[in-house]
Amino acid sequence: MKKKRAILTGVILGACVLLIAADYFALFGTSRKEQLELIELNFVTVDEETGETVTGVHARCFQSNNKNACAERNSGAPGMVSISVPVTKVVTKSLLFVQDSTMRETADPKLKIMFIHPDYANPVESILVSDLPAQATDPVTITMPRSIAGKY
Repeated sequence: MKKKRAILTGVILGACVLLIAADYFALFGTSRKEQLELIELNFVTVDEETGETVTGVHARCFQSNNKNACAERNSGAPGMVSISVPVTKVVTKSLLFVQDSTMRETADPKLKIMFIHPDYANPVESILVSDLPAQATDPVTITMPRSIAGKY
């Protein structure tokens, strides 16, 4: 009786392992779904002449045919501007495993971010949409040049 139970347990475990391995290699097929994801980018704004942080800076993002391509978030740190950029990811998955995850291409591959402050010229930073996940790891330093109009 114990021998039959051990054989039955071994067969069931072996079948489970084979089914999981087959799903890992996507032998049962895959499905593709699009999902919206927000990528948060952080920028540290510094004065071009003194190197000190500049507070009160706002950000505006735009692409061709998209005049509002991001949302500004409160970073909580002085001199830091945080934005959230919505991107669409295409996720290919089998029953148990994610096989692939890629970002869907946009009509304009460049995201332009304008940093706005009344005392400074508004610099514009361009980032490729495909590079957004790599940019999200560390804050990027933006040098803010003084506005010529503010001197008069």
